Amino acid sequence: MTQAQKTALPLLIALAVASAPTANAAETVLLEKPVHLGTPGFPEWDHFADSQPHGRQLDLRFQAARNKTEATLFIRQSDVKYPWVVKLNGKAIGNLENMEVELISHFSVKPGLLNDGENLLSIVPPKSTDDILVGEIVLDSRSFETTAGRCSLAVTVTERRGGEKVPVPCRITVTDERGALVPIHTDPDITLPTGRGVIETKPGQKLAVRAGAVYAPDGQASLGLRPGIYTVYASRGFEYTAATNQVVLRNSAERFLRMEIAREVSTEGWVAADCHIHNLTYSGHGDATIDEGMITIAGEGIEFAVATDHNHHTDYTETARKLAVSRHFTPVVGNEVTTKTGHFNAFPIAPGSSLPDHKLTDWSALLKSIRETTQAKVIVLNHPRNVHSGFSPVDPENFRQVTGEDLRGGGFTFEAMEIVTSASLQSDPMDPIRDWFGLLNHGYRITGVGSSDTHYVSRMILGQGRSYVKADDSDPANLDVAEIVRGYQEGRVAVSMGLLPEIRFEPSRKSNAPRFGMGDLATGLADDARVVAKVLGPRWVQSTPEDPTELVFYMNGRGLGRLATGSGIPQVVKIDATLDLPPGTRPRHDFWIVAVATAPGVTAPFWAIPRPYQPSSKKWTPRVIGVTNPIYVDGDGDGKYTPPRGYAERLVRKHGNDLPALFLTLKDYDRAVAAQTASLLLERGFDFKSDRFRSLLRDAFPTTKEAFAAFEDSLR
Repeated sequence: MTQAQKTALPLLIALAVASAPTANAAETVLLEKPVHLGTPGFPEWDHFADSQPHGRQLDLRFQAARNKTEATLFIRQSDVKYPWVVKLNGKAIGNLENMEVELISHFSVKPGLLNDGENLLSIVPPKSTDDILVGEIVLDSRSFETTAGRCSLAVTVTERRGGEKVPVPCRITVTDERGALVPIHTDPDITLPTGRGVIETKPGQKLAVRAGAVYAPDGQASLGLRPGIYTVYASRGFEYTAATNQVVLRNSAERFLRMEIAREVSTEGWVAADCHIHNLTYSGHGDATIDEGMITIAGEGIEFAVATDHNHHTDYTETARKLAVSRHFTPVVGNEVTTKTGHFNAFPIAPGSSLPDHKLTDWSALLKSIRETTQAKVIVLNHPRNVHSGFSPVDPENFRQVTGEDLRGGGFTFEAMEIVTSASLQSDPMDPIRDWFGLLNHGYRITGVGSSDTHYVSRMILGQGRSYVKADDSDPANLDVAEIVRGYQEGRVAVSMGLLPEIRFEPSRKSNAPRFGMGDLATGLADDARVVAKVLGPRWVQSTPEDPTELVFYMNGRGLGRLATGSGIPQVVKIDATLDLPPGTRPRHDFWIVAVATAPGVTAPFWAIPRPYQPSSKKWTPRVIGVTNPIYVDGDGDGKYTPPRGYAERLVRKHGNDLPALFLTLKDYDRAVAAQTASLLLERGFDFKSDRFRSLLRDAFPTTKEAFAAFEDSLR
């Protein structure tokens, strides 16, 4: 057996501990300090690189008495991505929570499971590489309902409307003094003060509850907690402030907490949309039931909610009505058509539609099937960099990023593509955006969208990745679906995960000159043309001078420079900037322009940015991001838009085999046009390695050489 094979074997650690009672006689500390579990020599993340794990598995021996009634085991954990099985005396009692943030999970210990004398607690690893921390571990001789019900915290969350404080759907997040999400026991009968010294009980409220997180559809919840010092957060997604309170709960304490949040990010005329939502009820995985999904939609402030269960048409209408949250959003029937060659969201699905054939692998036939069976007006290519069934839509064998070419055949005939998916983040968040840039340069009018792809109540936050669609948002319960669909089709969408950018193009600064927004064709270009951008975000999305909010404009995929702000002062307007585009800074042909904003990632427990889903690096720095869709600019003044591929086709047709003339002409075009030209020359059979070709390229304009080099790199 090699040393590498020995290292790969599971390592067991046996910790013999004496029972260590706490100040509460019912509690016994089994493990006081955290233990690092993982595969030695194979750290999952760089922050584990300098930490030698104790082994793959934890075996903890302790003394106890046989339990005649239900007891509870509490385990502090962090960085858990995959299922770790918790066993007590050889019997599985559950899994650690699949969450990478720090939390305290709890497990029921059924009567008779503990032995008189020695007992064995094991935490058994998954097959996948996963570095985790576990500890402290506490055994409580009481049931969870009893121990977590020792203190009561009633929370009411309101916002001001017309001078009154009105309860609002929200998320209530609770952490202990070390910042870990804590176990919460909730009772459907909620006890609240009326404000006149009278206590009122409201029976039968529905909540969505996970460790440290409670979604309350009317902003009210009664929380059962163990004694301790807690930080309580109230939030409602991207557009709202986050309120914070600290409370101290002593044994049998009963506290009432009123918290107020306010809408601070102005989104009038924009509809907050999440077009990628799953639930356990119909998708079969994750943990959010359809009832819980309705509550989280309202609690995170999503107004246009598209149900996209796998190969299933789900309608939220009746469930939302039953739970009394239908006034907060417009539900839309969709379907994530899940195939072996990619996942596609389709919406809105016509009533009574049959299911598309998800066994098709040819995109041309698949997309035709989706349209014919569902009458869907929008099809979205989901998380294109994810690998499912051994396939990724943008693998080099399927897609050439630099030119946006489809190498499989079938064409990119979908209307939109996810460029930010909060539950499926990339190690480099720009990777899917660069893929999209390639498609735009090829001439595809594909709208970039943001969505959450959540299957969970709290692990992946619904609406964290979202789209803001230019449409009337005055009545969230009765949105004009056709208007929003047109917004998706026409590219009037801003992609948001913590930041909301908007740009407008001003061809001239004359007072009567037109202004153009996302999806528009900007005409009438003058010497004083400019782009104006504004980036918004709640105050709890913060930056510093050392790590500022940054904005980059991209023209045909080329970054034009960075505008940054980092005052460290929490503010809603993160950036308000203008980029002048005099003739010398822009091509003389048509182009598109996009803005991308980034800032330090949110780590606060009510909205923490998750780690990459399929990381390509052990290094990761959380970021928030916002992306506009393109404004198309008529740079050549012919009254229409021609993409880089279109210009390249003209040039190759005109000059044919006259390479010297072609290379001379390319000096008047940007890198995007030159890269497309390289692609077309390859199709015509030109030998890029020939002495004649290399000689012409050496003397070419710098942008042409750069573009051809990038194209040749893509061939490798």
